[in-house]
Amino acid sequence: MRKLSHSLLKLVICAIPFIYACGGSEGTSEAETEVIYSGNDQINSKDKESLIDRNKKMILLEQEKIDSFISKSNLKMEKTKTGIHYSIEKLGKGEQPKNLAEVELKYKIHLLNGDYCYSSDSSGVMQIKIGQSNEPTGLQEALQLIPCGSIATIIIPSYLAYGISGDGNKIGGQASLVYNIELLKVKN
Repeated sequence: MRKLSHSLLKLVICAIPFIYACGGSEGTSEAETEVIYSGNDQINSKDKESLIDRNKKMILLEQEKIDSFISKSNLKMEKTKTGIHYSIEKLGKGEQPKNLAEVELKYKIHLLNGDYCYSSDSSGVMQIKIGQSNEPTGLQEALQLIPCGSIATIIIPSYLAYGISGDGNKIGGQASLVYNIELLKVKN
Protein backbone atom coordinates (compact mmCIF):
# COMPACT_ATOMS: atom_id res chain seq x y z
CA MET A 1 0.00 0.00 0.00
CA ARG A 2 2.89 2.31 0.86
CA LYS A 3 4.44 1.69 -2.59
CA LEU A 4 1.13 2.62 -4.27
CA SER A 5 0.86 5.87 -2.28
CA HIS A 6 4.45 6.75 -3.11
CA SER A 7 3.82 6.08 -6.86
CA LEU A 8 0.67 8.22 -6.84
CA LEU A 9 2.53 11.08 -5.16
CA LYS A 10 5.25 10.94 -7.85
CA LEU A 11 2.57 10.97 -10.57
CA VAL A 12 0.86 14.03 -9.09
CA ILE A 13 4.15 15.91 -8.69
CA CYS A 14 5.11 15.15 -12.31
CA ALA A 15 1.68 16.18 -13.61
CA ILE A 16 1.64 19.63 -11.93
CA PRO A 17 3.86 21.36 -14.54
CA PHE A 18 1.69 19.97 -17.36
CA ILE A 19 -1.51 21.14 -15.69
CA TYR A 20 -0.16 24.68 -15.32
CA ALA A 21 1.24 24.72 -18.85
CA CYS A 22 -2.08 23.67 -20.40
CA GLY A 23 -4.26 25.84 -18.20
CA GLY A 24 -2.44 29.15 -18.56
CA SER A 25 -3.74 32.07 -20.59
CA GLU A 26 -0.45 33.79 -21.33
CA GLY A 27 -0.25 35.20 -24.84
CA THR A 28 -4.00 35.16 -25.47
CA SER A 29 -6.37 38.07 -25.28
CA GLU A 30 -9.49 38.09 -23.13
CA ALA A 31 -11.71 37.86 -26.25
CA GLU A 32 -9.87 34.75 -27.43
CA THR A 33 -10.28 32.97 -24.11
CA GLU A 34 -14.01 33.67 -23.75
CA VAL A 35 -15.75 30.37 -24.27
CA ILE A 36 -19.35 29.59 -25.04
CA TYR A 37 -20.57 26.38 -23.48
CA SER A 38 -23.09 24.21 -25.26
CA GLY A 39 -23.56 20.91 -23.49
CA ASN A 40 -20.11 19.36 -23.31
CA ASP A 41 -18.80 21.30 -26.32
CA GLN A 42 -16.84 24.53 -26.10
CA ILE A 43 -16.84 27.15 -28.86
CA ASN A 44 -14.66 30.25 -28.87
CA SER A 45 -16.80 33.37 -29.19
CA LYS A 46 -14.54 34.43 -32.05
CA ASP A 47 -15.69 31.39 -34.04
CA LYS A 48 -19.37 31.72 -33.11
CA GLU A 49 -20.13 34.16 -35.98
CA SER A 50 -18.45 31.87 -38.47
CA LEU A 51 -20.48 28.87 -37.29
CA ILE A 52 -23.72 30.83 -37.44
CA ASP A 53 -22.94 32.03 -40.98
CA ARG A 54 -22.09 28.50 -42.15
CA ASN A 55 -25.30 27.17 -40.62
CA LYS A 56 -27.38 29.85 -42.36
CA LYS A 57 -25.72 29.02 -45.69
CA MET A 58 -26.42 25.30 -45.23
CA ILE A 59 -30.09 26.03 -44.46
CA LEU A 60 -30.40 28.28 -47.53
CA LEU A 61 -28.75 25.66 -49.77
CA GLU A 62 -31.06 22.97 -48.42
CA GLN A 63 -34.09 25.23 -49.00
CA GLU A 64 -32.99 25.72 -52.62
CA LYS A 65 -32.85 21.94 -53.07
CA ILE A 66 -36.33 21.56 -51.55
CA ASP A 67 -37.72 24.34 -53.77
CA SER A 68 -36.16 22.69 -56.84
CA PHE A 69 -37.69 19.32 -55.89
CA ILE A 70 -41.13 20.92 -55.44
CA SER A 71 -40.85 22.69 -58.80
CA LYS A 72 -39.65 19.61 -60.72
CA SER A 73 -42.39 17.49 -59.10
CA ASN A 74 -45.09 20.07 -59.92
CA LEU A 75 -46.26 20.09 -56.32
CA LYS A 76 -48.36 22.86 -54.81
CA MET A 77 -47.37 23.04 -51.18
CA GLU A 78 -47.95 25.16 -48.12
CA LYS A 79 -44.92 26.16 -46.05
CA THR A 80 -44.83 26.54 -42.27
CA LYS A 81 -42.77 29.16 -40.44
CA THR A 82 -40.35 26.43 -39.39
CA GLY A 83 -39.65 25.33 -42.98
CA ILE A 84 -41.88 22.28 -43.41
CA HIS A 85 -43.67 21.98 -46.75
CA TYR A 86 -46.91 20.02 -46.99
CA SER A 87 -49.68 19.28 -49.42
CA ILE A 88 -52.94 17.51 -48.63
CA GLU A 89 -53.98 15.43 -51.64
CA LYS A 90 -57.13 14.05 -49.99
CA LEU A 91 -58.66 16.01 -47.11
CA GLY A 92 -59.94 13.77 -44.35
CA LYS A 93 -63.01 14.58 -42.30
CA GLY A 94 -61.65 13.37 -38.98
CA GLU A 95 -60.15 15.05 -35.97
CA GLN A 96 -56.91 17.01 -36.32
CA PRO A 97 -54.17 15.77 -33.96
CA LYS A 98 -53.02 17.98 -31.09
CA ASN A 99 -49.92 17.76 -28.93
CA LEU A 100 -49.87 14.45 -27.00
CA ALA A 101 -52.38 12.87 -29.42
CA GLU A 102 -51.84 9.23 -30.31
CA VAL A 103 -51.85 8.73 -34.06
CA GLU A 104 -51.47 5.86 -36.54
CA LEU A 105 -50.33 6.36 -40.09
CA LYS A 106 -49.23 4.60 -43.21
CA TYR A 107 -46.10 6.13 -44.68
CA LYS A 108 -43.39 6.05 -47.31
CA ILE A 109 -40.18 7.99 -46.77
CA HIS A 110 -37.70 8.90 -49.48
CA LEU A 111 -34.98 11.47 -50.08
CA LEU A 112 -35.22 14.41 -52.48
CA ASN A 113 -33.22 12.41 -55.05
CA GLY A 114 -35.87 9.66 -54.93
CA ASP A 115 -33.88 7.14 -52.88
CA TYR A 116 -36.24 4.95 -50.85
CA CYS A 117 -35.73 4.89 -47.07
CA TYR A 118 -38.63 3.27 -45.20
CA SER A 119 -42.33 2.45 -45.52
CA SER A 120 -45.20 0.98 -43.59
CA ASP A 121 -45.38 -1.72 -46.29
CA SER A 122 -42.25 -3.28 -44.82
CA SER A 123 -42.24 -1.87 -41.27
CA GLY A 124 -45.93 -1.80 -40.42
CA VAL A 125 -48.19 1.09 -39.48
CA MET A 126 -46.41 3.83 -37.52
CA GLN A 127 -47.80 4.71 -34.11
CA ILE A 128 -46.75 8.02 -32.57
CA LYS A 129 -47.60 9.95 -29.46
CA ILE A 130 -47.05 13.51 -30.65
CA GLY A 131 -44.62 15.40 -28.44
CA GLN A 132 -43.32 12.22 -26.82
CA SER A 133 -41.97 10.29 -29.77
CA ASN A 134 -38.50 9.66 -31.14
CA GLU A 135 -39.80 10.42 -34.62
CA PRO A 136 -38.52 13.66 -36.19
CA THR A 137 -39.99 16.83 -34.69
CA GLY A 138 -40.85 18.00 -38.20
CA LEU A 139 -43.12 15.01 -38.73
CA GLN A 140 -44.78 15.52 -35.36
CA GLU A 141 -45.35 19.20 -36.19
CA ALA A 142 -46.73 18.44 -39.66
CA LEU A 143 -49.15 15.80 -38.39
CA GLN A 144 -50.88 18.47 -36.32
CA LEU A 145 -51.81 20.25 -39.58
CA ILE A 146 -53.59 17.30 -41.14
CA PRO A 147 -57.07 15.93 -40.26
CA CYS A 148 -57.55 12.20 -39.74
CA GLY A 149 -58.31 10.37 -42.97
CA SER A 150 -56.10 12.69 -45.02
CA ILE A 151 -53.48 11.65 -47.54
CA ALA A 152 -50.60 14.12 -47.68
CA THR A 153 -47.05 14.77 -48.82
CA ILE A 154 -44.72 16.37 -46.30
CA ILE A 155 -41.17 17.62 -46.92
CA ILE A 156 -39.11 17.99 -43.78
CA PRO A 157 -35.75 19.81 -43.81
CA SER A 158 -32.85 18.03 -42.15
CA TYR A 159 -32.79 20.32 -39.12
CA LEU A 160 -36.31 19.09 -38.24
CA ALA A 161 -35.54 15.49 -39.25
CA TYR A 162 -32.31 13.68 -38.36
CA GLY A 163 -29.94 16.65 -38.50
CA ILE A 164 -26.28 16.46 -39.42
CA SER A 165 -25.83 12.87 -38.23
CA GLY A 166 -28.70 11.07 -40.00
CA ASP A 167 -30.44 8.05 -38.51
CA GLY A 168 -27.40 5.78 -38.66
CA ASN A 169 -29.04 3.57 -41.25
CA LYS A 170 -30.70 4.66 -44.52
CA ILE A 171 -30.93 8.40 -43.88
CA GLY A 172 -27.64 10.25 -44.17
CA GLY A 173 -26.67 13.50 -42.50
CA GLN A 174 -28.28 16.75 -43.65
CA ALA A 175 -30.98 14.86 -45.56
CA SER A 176 -34.33 16.45 -46.33
CA LEU A 177 -37.09 13.85 -46.15
CA VAL A 178 -40.23 13.39 -48.23
CA TYR A 179 -43.07 11.65 -46.40
CA ASN A 180 -46.12 10.34 -48.22
CA ILE A 181 -48.61 9.61 -45.46
CA GLU A 182 -52.16 8.53 -44.79
CA LEU A 183 -53.35 9.52 -41.32
CA LEU A 184 -55.44 6.54 -40.17
CA LYS A 185 -56.31 7.21 -36.51
CA VAL A 186 -56.22 10.12 -34.08
CA LYS A 187 -56.85 9.91 -30.36
CA ASN A 188 -56.57 13.36 -28.74
